[in-house]
Amino acid sequence: MDHKGDVLLHHDGGPRTSPTAPPSDPDLPHTPSPAKQPVLAGAGVHGADRAGEHIHLGSSLADTGRVGESVPTSPGVHAGGDIPAIHAGGDHVPGGNGLGDHLPGGTAEHLPGGRANGHMPTNSVDTHGPAGTTDHAGVPAESGDHVPGGHGGDVHTPGRDLPVQGGGLHLPGHGAVPPIVGSGLDDLGRVGDDAGAGGHAGPDASTPPHDAESGRPSFMHDGDNPYGPEGSLTDKQIHDIQVYRANHEPGYFEDFYKSNGNRKSLEFIDESGRTPPQLTRESPQHPWGSVKDAPEPLKPNYLDGAIKGGRDTATPEALKTLDDAAAHRHHAIVYDTAAGKHKAEAVEVHKHAPTPETELHQLERTYEYKSAHRDMRDHAEAYGEAVAEHHVIPEHYPNATREPLDGPLNGSDQFDQVWRREDGGYVVVEAKSNVTTELGARNLPSGKRVSQGTREYFLDIIREMKKRGETNPAERKLARQLEDALDDHKLDYIVVKGEKNAGEYAGYSMRQFDIADRSTL
Repeated sequence: MDHKGDVLLHHDGGPRTSPTAPPSDPDLPHTPSPAKQPVLAGAGVHGADRAGEHIHLGSSLADTGRVGESVPTSPGVHAGGDIPAIHAGGDHVPGGNGLGDHLPGGTAEHLPGGRANGHMPTNSVDTHGPAGTTDHAGVPAESGDHVPGGHGGDVHTPGRDLPVQGGGLHLPGHGAVPPIVGSGLDDLGRVGDDAGAGGHAGPDASTPPHDAESGRPSFMHDGDNPYGPEGSLTDKQIHDIQVYRANHEPGYFEDFYKSNGNRKSLEFIDESGRTPPQLTRESPQHPWGSVKDAPEPLKPNYLDGAIKGGRDTATPEALKTLDDAAAHRHHAIVYDTAAGKHKAEAVEVHKHAPTPETELHQLERTYEYKSAHRDMRDHAEAYGEAVAEHHVIPEHYPNATREPLDGPLNGSDQFDQVWRREDGGYVVVEAKSNVTTELGARNLPSGKRVSQGTREYFLDIIREMKKRGETNPAERKLARQLEDALDDHKLDYIVVKGEKNAGEYAGYSMRQFDIADRSTL
C-alpha cells in the first residue's frame, strides 16, 4: 500500500498490476480476474529489511515508443509549417548553462538505466537503449528500441532512446512502487514491446509443451513461489526463471504475453514482484528467449551514404521553430538528468538511514524523475519530427503534403511521418532527435525481431495500418497507396536525425533505406 492508501501488491500468484498507471496497450480488453483484485489493507507489506531497495526504472528512450504525435498531422499540413510552442520542465528547468553536448558521462538520448526491455532506463516505450553517446548528460544507457524486454528498445532496439525495466521498489509499509516505464527518447511510443506490434492472445500464443530435458534452472524453487524467499536470488536468476516459465509452465505465457512475445502490460508482475522480460524467437519452431539476451536483429540496407544539411540552408521561419524545439529538448534533458540525480541521492539516503520521512522523500523524487523523463522523451520526439517537417522535407521534397495517420496516441505501430510527394509518390519518415540514436526494432507476429528500416518492419507497419483500416477507411486507403508506391518504385523510406547540439539547431543527417524485395533479385 502506498502513501495514498492504494494497494500495490496482491496475495495470489497471478499477474498483478500497479494502480498508478493504465495498461500500456489501450486496446487490450479488460477482463477482471481474482489475480487483479485488491487485497485487504496490510497485505503485501514489507519490513525494514527491504528499506532502500533500488527502484527499477523503465525503458529506452530510443524507440521505446512515441507517446502521441508531437507534430500536427492533419490533412493539408505542408512541409515547413509551424509547430506549437513546446514547454519543457516549466519554471523548474535550468537553462543557458552550457550543458548539452558537454554534459558529463551520458548518452544524449539515453537516460540512466539499462536496457529498454527490462532494466533501468537505458524503450524503445517499445525499447533497448541505443549504443553510442548522445548529447545530453546522463547515466550510461543500453541499447533499446522498445521498453523492457528488448535490447535497447525493449531492450535492445535502440531506436527510441531509452529503455525501460520491469519490477518495482519495495518500501517499508508499502507495496511495490511501480516501475518507471519509458522508451527511447525519440520513439517512446513505439516501444516494440508492450505497444501492440500485432500481438494478440490466441492459440499460437500457447506455452510450448514441457520437456523433461528443458533445462529447468537448478536454483528454481518448488512450490507456489519458484523464486523462494526475497533476496535469495540474483536479478539474472529471476530473469532466467521467468524465461523458463514462459516456455514450460502452462498458463504463464498466456497470463503475461501477447502471441508475439510482447508483454501485455508493464504493470503485470509475477511472484518475484517484477515484470517478466520481453521475449523473441527466431521462428515458431524455436523456444522463446529474452530480447536482451538475443542477437540484435539484422541491420537495414541503405541506398547511399548520409546526406547532411546545416542550419544555414533552413529558412528563417524554420530556424525559429527548430531553435525553439532544440532549446526545449535540451532543457528537458538537463532537468531529467538533475531529477535522476535527486532520485539516486534520495535512494541512497533511505538505504543507509531509513525513516518514514526518507521513505516519502524517495517516493517523491522517484515520481519527479518519472515525470521529467517522460517530458524529455516527448521533447526529443518533437524535435526529431520538427527537423524532418521543417527542414528535410521542404529541402528535398518541396510542396510535399503530410498525410494524417491513425495510430495509437503512444505512437506505436505506425511510421513517424508520411508525406505525399508533388509527383504523386510518397516519403515515409522515421525521425530521431540525435545522430547517435539507433534505430528501433519490433516483434513480428511470429515473435521474430526486426529492425526499423527493413522491408519486414515496413510491411509489418502496413499490416497494422490495414487492421486499423477495418474501422478507418482513410487509413486503409493510405496503406494500399503506400504498398502500390513501393511496388511502383515511387516510395522513399528515410531516417532523419538531428545533429548534436546544446540547445540551438545544428542541422540534420538523412539517409534512405533500401527495402527492395530481394527475393526477386
